[in-house]
Amino acid sequence: MHKKWQALPAAKLRWAADVSEVFTRKALAYFLPAFIVLYLRRAKPIDEDQIFNFGRWIGRLFPLSELGYSKSQILLLRNLLVWTDSFWDAKKLAPGQFQEWLDLLDLDLDEGVDHPPGRDFHQEGLQLIERIKVAFQGVSRAGGASWAGTEIEDNYGSVYGKPIYHDRDQNWEQLVDDSAWLTFPGVGGCSFLDRIGFRYYLPAALVRTIRDGEDADILFHLTLRTEQTDYTLDQWSALDEEQVSTVRAVLEYMYALKLRGREEWVPEPRDVAKWRTALESYWRNPFPIPRTGKPITGSRVKPQELHE
Repeated sequence: MHKKWQALPAAKLRWAADVSEVFTRKALAYFLPAFIVLYLRRAKPIDEDQIFNFGRWIGRLFPLSELGYSKSQILLLRNLLVWTDSFWDAKKLAPGQFQEWLDLLDLDLDEGVDHPPGRDFHQEGLQLIERIKVAFQGVSRAGGASWAGTEIEDNYGSVYGKPIYHDRDQNWEQLVDDSAWLTFPGVGGCSFLDRIGFRYYLPAALVRTIRDGEDADILFHLTLRTEQTDYTLDQWSALDEEQVSTVRAVLEYMYALKLRGREEWVPEPRDVAKWRTALESYWRNPFPIPRTGKPITGSRVKPQELHE
């Protein structure tokens, strides 16, 4: 291997881009600046696959600060990705394809997440579960939509709409370990809950999320998007201040866990970005939601429909 990255030939860099998946973080860090120089010398990107690999490099290197990159170097990488996005946008090819990595670089620059040495995510998770139990203690679905009811509503109340799930739960705590309660049932579910039902089923999904370290199909429903904003806000409008604060704490916890959690995990840019998007969409700086009239009912767009 060349002792200085400045001496690396273009052929080796193209090879490096193709096989970067098997490189260690240190090897990727070694090749990265040379690849950038080669990239900038050209009038156009090398090719789409190699540019995609370049983005993958950054995802695997994150957080760059741990590898000794300065903030000015991280900012340079970010600006390069912005320029790349502009190129693709001008060619009408793949605008916005680097947004997830831009998000990661922003995180490295703003240091928005606290990661004290030896952070014990397991213990934090247990404490957070207890906080959820306190914040949502006594919450009922009386007068609101039930899980079985959402399945029937999704089938427009027809005779074929007999629910798969039967509402036998007496409180939301019983749902956490109920294998029959599927948080993404395919029919019905959170998309059809009113504000009362959402407040009731939310804590059970949050506990599952913390316990498993994975999204229990609730993240989509905790993200404020441009479509059906009124429906989403109405679903959240029954949450009190402490419950909103608890949801924020869960999102911050999962965000940090995905960012630098368990040692065997390599942060996945797309996954990290989803948690950050949800957090920043409302929960980081929540505002009062006026509750007017009868709860909005009906169907909110489902997660899979965004990709159809």
